[in-house]
Amino acid sequence: MRRISFFLSWLLLFVAGCDTGEVVTSPTIGNKYDPSKPRVITEIMPLSGEIGEKFVVRGNFGPDLDNMKVLFAGQHEAVLISTDGISIYGIVPKQPNGDNTVEVWVGDEQITTGTRFSYIQNQRVSTVSGKYNTSAYTDGNIFDARFQSLVAVGVVDGDNIIAVETHNQRIRLVSQTESKVTTLMTGFCTGKPAVNQARDKIYFVELYNNAHKVFVMEKETGWVPRKIRENISELNGGELWSCALDKTEKYLYVRNQRGVFVRVYLEEYGSDGQLKVEVLLNILPTGNSNAFNMLVYSPVDDCFFASQMGAHGIYRIWQEATTSEWQIEEYAGFIRAGAVDGDRKTEAQFNYPFGMTVDREGNLYVAESYNYLIRKISRATGMVTTVAGRYRATGGLDGLPLESTFNDPQDIAVDSEDNFFIVEQGAKTIRKLAIE
Repeated sequence: MRRISFFLSWLLLFVAGCDTGEVVTSPTIGNKYDPSKPRVITEIMPLSGEIGEKFVVRGNFGPDLDNMKVLFAGQHEAVLISTDGISIYGIVPKQPNGDNTVEVWVGDEQITTGTRFSYIQNQRVSTVSGKYNTSAYTDGNIFDARFQSLVAVGVVDGDNIIAVETHNQRIRLVSQTESKVTTLMTGFCTGKPAVNQARDKIYFVELYNNAHKVFVMEKETGWVPRKIRENISELNGGELWSCALDKTEKYLYVRNQRGVFVRVYLEEYGSDGQLKVEVLLNILPTGNSNAFNMLVYSPVDDCFFASQMGAHGIYRIWQEATTSEWQIEEYAGFIRAGAVDGDRKTEAQFNYPFGMTVDREGNLYVAESYNYLIRKISRATGMVTTVAGRYRATGGLDGLPLESTFNDPQDIAVDSEDNFFIVEQGAKTIRKLAIE
């Protein structure tokens, strides 16, 4: 359970005795819990708020803060400060926008209420690095750094950013913690990297036909690139714009624009002495088979999503639990080029969807390069909505998400706090979409 010590979270209470000069450095917390009565929630204060604000849940709970937790919207755990047995004080956590449930757990006992907490999200688009429409290659201070062909992005430990300039054959580290940009690798044409769950290891696959070298970079070695496979001949050519890991992290998955979907074993070697490769699917995609595409994994649903730009749609790829056979289906779009929100199968339209990412709740976010939009596909409802950008309005305007503008957004990645980073090939910038 996450909590902050009472003594570090509240202001010290100084009470000076007029005669003795005695100083009391911490208040006394009493225990008002009544064990003869059931554990209940009677009141939540306030009934609405934002991330980081203080709240109190009143009722009858017990005195042991270490044995308690408060969850908003079923899974978002609050930082707890103190309790006197009938009141729990804490800090509002990040959670979905709107009216959310509140529940208290004391050990294995769940205490619920019909009262909802109305969460107010703060949303903003800001520029992290680069200057709008300024094409240059400059490392150094994060504010003075300049970029060129930004096509792909990943987020590593410390919520630092891996920016890929595909056509300029560069991989760069944008360190938010140190406020600087450094080049990690040059002379290597690649797309979206695969980042492990610990965010301390990243994989890249070479993009071009018949030259699909595989590299890994690790934080403990200073992100120095190391080649782990010479080629993936099983793909029979084609371009690879991304790669992805599953939850086991034993395999690296790739898919070319011709629909060949394979995985590289990261712990097993074949008879040729190279990491083993297995072909999983070889199905020609809908529409323009020469269109760019990207791949992303959802740990929530244990499946992959694959964009197909020329067909204006997104596939879902998964392995059947009963047969172990791999399957593919049209998941969203595939109607026509457009910018229509609505049901992902019957109404939603995309226009060259490319890079994607998945948040901790399993929602899919899509960078739409031709519409200059960021779209969201809700896991719960299947509805597609526009979350940032204005339709076909090119620019670099920061601010409220639906008032901001983009210029050829290519890819999107999510950090540990469900903030999003977007790279724009046209604008030459890295943008942040903060939803708090």
